[in-house]
Amino acid sequence: MLRIGRYIGLMNNVFNNLMKIKGFDPSLLFRIIADFGNSLYMLSDHFLLLNRIGAYKFSPGFISKIDVISNLLWGVECVCNLIYDIVDYLRNISELKNLNQSLNKIENKKSEGKLIFLFLLFIIFIIFYFYFYYFLFINRVY
Repeated sequence: MLRIGRYIGLMNNVFNNLMKIKGFDPSLLFRIIADFGNSLYMLSDHFLLLNRIGAYKFSPGFISKIDVISNLLWGVECVCNLIYDIVDYLRNISELKNLNQSLNKIENKKSEGKLIFLFLLFIIFIIFYFYFYYFLFINRVY
């Protein structure tokens, strides 16, 4: 009846993410807070579920406090996930800008390579031109 699998999985994510921390990483920090808030929300939801189905009757004051805490934890999870998404989005944009700058440098090198290729192609054309000119006109037997 108790759905603790998701709670255990989220707490496992929290501990795994805590082990990943090296320096200040805001996206990882918000992910940890979101997972922790979500796991506590799911745990507090069990009290509400047990009271709702009548398996165990809690006092109305306790249930109202748990309901408020549950809603607060759900809100913390939603806000932290939203902040995590925004921070991750901004990080991706900065990585794309760096990649774009790298691609522009490569493109500049490619354009230099294209110029060298065109120059070599021009030299090959001149060599073939003189070769065929010699073969067609000078080495002609009349």
